[in-house]
Amino acid sequence: MRWLRAVLATVVGLAACGEEKPVAGEARVATRAELPAIMAQIFDAATYDTVTWTTERAAIIRGNGIYVEACAFCHGLAGEGGHHYVLHGDTIETPSFLEHDWPLANDPRGLRRRVFLGNVRGMPHWGLRLAPRELVAVDIYIRKHLRRGISPAGQP
Repeated sequence: MRWLRAVLATVVGLAACGEEKPVAGEARVATRAELPAIMAQIFDAATYDTVTWTTERAAIIRGNGIYVEACAFCHGLAGEGGHHYVLHGDTIETPSFLEHDWPLANDPRGLRRRVFLGNVRGMPHWGLRLAPRELVAVDIYIRKHLRRGISPAGQP
């Protein structure tokens, strides 16, 4: 019964102050603006460097399933990008993975970081939704399957 009085006193006290104050020992929920910085602190590129697959084909098969569910809506089934959608009143055009000069084509750490963190232009963060093994599978699927046969910029 004492704990109930303590809780009620806290609630009444907070209401009287006009603003919420954290209760000692209570977890605070991060704001949307704080999330990118928190996610950047969590991301550890070395974690993803240690992930291995028995074969590249196994990673591509798993990456395909994840890509279809998580990425294809915005980037297209073939990775062609150019899909438009509206986010907070702004029209976002998604990038193509198939461009010769796509900046993450030869940067697995950069691609994994982008998938993990998302970006402020509308890319959602997938870091808390995908296990490291799944994220690596998506990276391999994009770079080794979707981009197969695409030579880097400036090369025939």
